[in-house]
Amino acid sequence: MGCHDDQVLCGVYSFAVFDNKNVTSQLIKLYKYGFVMGAGQLLYNLILQNVSEKSFSCVSFEALTVLPLHKKRFAYRGFNQSEILADALSTALGIPKISLMQRTRHTRQQAQLSRADRIENVKDAFGVENEGVAGRTIALVDDVFTSGATLQQAAKALRESGAASVYGITVAHGK
Repeated sequence: MGCHDDQVLCGVYSFAVFDNKNVTSQLIKLYKYGFVMGAGQLLYNLILQNVSEKSFSCVSFEALTVLPLHKKRFAYRGFNQSEILADALSTALGIPKISLMQRTRHTRQQAQLSRADRIENVKDAFGVENEGVAGRTIALVDDVFTSGATLQQAAKALRESGAASVYGITVAHGK
């Protein structure tokens, strides 16, 4: 966890909170696709118990923001799974969570797509809705890092709006 687990992807640094893919991926699937809210609560508690301000001591984030869902996907699911994860990280790290982003268009779910299709699927799918980005170091929170396409496109929108640096924080790395 933290700075030693980073990956650099086109200027986006990515950190996974947990290394155990089996446990975290099952919890995320139960929460995200099975609508088992207790799995989300368990992830929240695991973050609070295992993450501290020392976890990311190599960088000083000024704000956390959540990878947004499109309004159609939010209406279907009823929640943004990354929101509870960002809430836990905000509490554990003592960093404010602020709403900065929006989905500008509906996209297919990434989970069943190839790497090339993932990149194309989320191309230019994000916008920044808050002007509080300029010059700031932002942590962008999502549930799983697989190809990095989603984080990369969201980070691109943040950087184009003036963010000094963007770091991706996910609960787990995917396949």
